[in-house]
Amino acid sequence: HRRRVIVEHFNLLYPALGRNADIILGIGEEIIVSRPSVFGPLPESIYQIVHTSLKFRKMAHTAEDVTMQTLEDEYGIAENRYFSSDVRNGFVLKFKEKPEINLDELEQRVKERLARHLEVSYFDEGHIRLGDKVIPCDGSRFHVRNTSEITDFSLARHFIFDAKTNTHCLVGLIDKYTENLDNRNTQYFLTRKCSGDNNEQ
Repeated sequence: HRRRVIVEHFNLLYPALGRNADIILGIGEEIIVSRPSVFGPLPESIYQIVHTSLKFRKMAHTAEDVTMQTLEDEYGIAENRYFSSDVRNGFVLKFKEKPEINLDELEQRVKERLARHLEVSYFDEGHIRLGDKVIPCDGSRFHVRNTSEITDFSLARHFIFDAKTNTHCLVGLIDKYTENLDNRNTQYFLTRKCSGDNNEQ
């Protein structure tokens, strides 16, 4: 019988089976699809890449919601003026019309909110509780538990124009590497380690 079995968390089963999967799918900040051979990749290697990147995705998603709330509360910029996209270890808000805001000031105001150590929790499928407020969120189960867990937050110092979508991109980052934004996704993808080293960032 030529049947396929789909196993979640195959990395836990692999040591007992002694054979690798035919296809490994890892979902974290990126989606990794691999057809392992005798030379790997091993399931644990894919797991380490995905698991390590997941914390950054959660930090970025929560920071995005805090930024969106700050835009609405303090600048009167509602969510219907932009749409979300993503970048490695960060987020992107794409505006059809470039807003006239000081990005240094916005960054400082977001950092002040993050420093309040606001609790973050699931409210329902379309909302989270952020501190004492219930706010809209498309990924309500995908957050850090407290804004104090978000480290190295920054905003790009200028809007980046995306000619493909004809939008002005507000870029939020969750790491110290703010240079070469035009090739950021490639740089992160090509420098990933597969050894299980959690200190690759």
